[in-house]
Amino acid sequence: MSRARVLVALTVYNGRDVVPRALASLTRLEGARADVDVLVLDDCSPDPEFSADLVGWCAEFGHHLYRSPRNLGIPRNVNLGLLAAMEHGYDYVVIS
Repeated sequence: MSRARVLVALTVYNGRDVVPRALASLTRLEGARADVDVLVLDDCSPDPEFSADLVGWCAEFGHHLYRSPRNLGIPRNVNLGLLAAMEHGYDYVVIS
């Protein structure tokens, strides 16, 4: 039986106090039945330092990152996560 592929899509807008811990926590996700990938969806956070740090954190933890060119809100970010899961053949997607 092949392992399920799961995409965890983490939507962010700022969040310096919580995002690094969330990324570290997602790194520890393991499953006997699933391969888990993390996609961070930054909805054009206005703080350039946060966005630069987010690039570094994602690289450090091995997560994928997409930064929207302009802020369009949570529904769009969620839809981007769902679209990425469909386009890349994931079996499941978790939106967080």
